[in-house]
Amino acid sequence: MISRFGWACLASHTTENRGFPSVHRVCGCALCVCGWGRMSDDGQSEHSESSETDMSHKESTNGSSSRPVSLASLCEYVHAKLGADSTEVLPVKAHKSAVSAMERIHTLLLSRNSLSASTKPSQASRMFLLYSGIAIRRRIILCQLNEFDLADLKTTMSLLFVLQLLFHGHAQAQQGDIIQEEDRPDDPLNQWTDATLEQIVNDTSGWGVDAPMVCQDCLRLGPVKCTSIAATSPVAELFFRCSSAMLQYSMLEGLQPSQSFLGLDSVDFLMMANRSNQNQNLKSIVELAESEAGQAILRDMILSFTLPQSVVGVRHGALLGRDSNRAATERHPTVLNEAHEAAMRGAAWEFEHNTSDVVKMCCLLSGLAIMLMPRKGDVRKDSAFEGRVLMPFLEPPTVNPGVKRLILLPQLGEWAVFSMDRKGKPVVHLRDTGLDGLGQCVLLLSKEQRKKDTER
Repeated sequence: MISRFGWACLASHTTENRGFPSVHRVCGCALCVCGWGRMSDDGQSEHSESSETDMSHKESTNGSSSRPVSLASLCEYVHAKLGADSTEVLPVKAHKSAVSAMERIHTLLLSRNSLSASTKPSQASRMFLLYSGIAIRRRIILCQLNEFDLADLKTTMSLLFVLQLLFHGHAQAQQGDIIQEEDRPDDPLNQWTDATLEQIVNDTSGWGVDAPMVCQDCLRLGPVKCTSIAATSPVAELFFRCSSAMLQYSMLEGLQPSQSFLGLDSVDFLMMANRSNQNQNLKSIVELAESEAGQAILRDMILSFTLPQSVVGVRHGALLGRDSNRAATERHPTVLNEAHEAAMRGAAWEFEHNTSDVVKMCCLLSGLAIMLMPRKGDVRKDSAFEGRVLMPFLEPPTVNPGVKRLILLPQLGEWAVFSMDRKGKPVVHLRDTGLDGLGQCVLLLSKEQRKKDTER
């Protein structure tokens, strides 16, 4: 049962990391707790810069217990400790305090679930833990971590997923009932991981699983699939990955119902593009990928669309990781060979002669990647597109407000250029479908880049 597993995981993690022998190596930058101080006895936060009292020491003072901290306050506390941007440090004390608070959350959830309490935990509490898991996952992808730090953060992410299961009342779930559902041939989790991005964009092979559905099935099948920390880690990663995507897509999809949208600030751009030769401009961008770095990016862009998502994974750089390359070589040699041959023929030739819209999209993206790369950039180490392109297989770093970014909405086959204002609200500048839509978005980003280069 998930209740026993959850308790065992939390107790083991907290005990093994009492001194956090390896967590002190996590990341290399400083966590700003945004004024968050210690938790007061009534569950309210005290915004003191000098106070970082460990939550695990709150209950005992001279042998007597203080009043209990509320579930909502504990969840908010965990988010304050773990929810910082990946560019900031995660100190040992913050990580340890968060795990101690997670153990108390676990105890409270178990007691509520076992007693079948009529009052359910608030949605806000669950969202605090959801955002914490998404932040940990981003840190795993974006930060340079050794194997010990990576294992620590993956364990914490797994425990956050266990708490999500408990929030959904799985403490008393019987495994037998769910196993029957898990053995279905159309298991949504397998269907998601086995699908390629090309299938999703083109809506082929009857593919019909979206991110919200995957999240729900992670929660439904979690009590059976998550029998250990090792088994929980991939399910937790998939859950937080799809949750992050769902938040992004829902945010943008709700702004403009129309598939083809052009912001007022982009009207002049489109009129200028129509007067000029758009195709020639796009070819000029594609020709930027006619280099060794461009060929490497084109190859891995094609693979990112044509390999199963479980093989591609998520990265911050333009090139596939070592594990993805190994899996592609062993399990998908034909797809790998086709992508390699396309890269050797060159982006310009493929864009002119290849009949696949997906390959032409990859040519445009490869040229854009070279355009946005710093002059002394490293294609193997730097973040792709300077963090200005969001794809299902790319996790970009945070960019400044007002910077225009390109995003793919895979279920709709749409591309959009958007930015975030200083209040954190999205502004859509351009949105269109298919290859033509991507072309318009790339031209708009190239215009912004030329303007930026001129101002230097």
